[in-house]
Amino acid sequence: AVDHFEIQRNTLRVLRVFVRPVLAALGARETMAVISPDLGGVSRALGFAKRVAVHAPKRIYFDEIAFVWKDRPSSQSARVKKMFSAQAVRGRTGIIIDDVLDTVGTARAVAEAAKAAGAKRILMVAVHPVLSGKAFENLMAAPIDVVFVSDSIPIPPQARWCTKIKV
Repeated sequence: AVDHFEIQRNTLRVLRVFVRPVLAALGARETMAVISPDLGGVSRALGFAKRVAVHAPKRIYFDEIAFVWKDRPSSQSARVKKMFSAQAVRGRTGIIIDDVLDTVGTARAVAEAAKAAGAKRILMVAVHPVLSGKAFENLMAAPIDVVFVSDSIPIPPQARWCTKIKV
């Protein structure tokens, strides 16, 4: 059996493979700000930001990590109550860092909040792409340009036609 600590440690370890693809997706003068979709993911987002800073220290706004307080009106949706440190994304590319991408409800709500806070565009990193329920509908409607995912679990066949997903 794998305990929670082991899963968290493995997720942090896998995040490093996303640094180069994310940097490659940025324009030459673009800077990014890291966004956690919840308070529990702040350490994961900070870990990713530190890895980016090693490779490209001038490309990341490192003073603050934006994160959201949300509630779930249903199992298929999330509603952002407030984005904390929203000024971190203003005029920058927001990078949402999450471990699991399931229905994309949270990712969509966070991306919409980041755009409303002034993010130029949104990218996302998600280690485990479950992609169930209304995932593709939510993803296509979300103001997310690209979602980088790993192949830690089998990728649903529908993901092949989705231009926003990069494995």
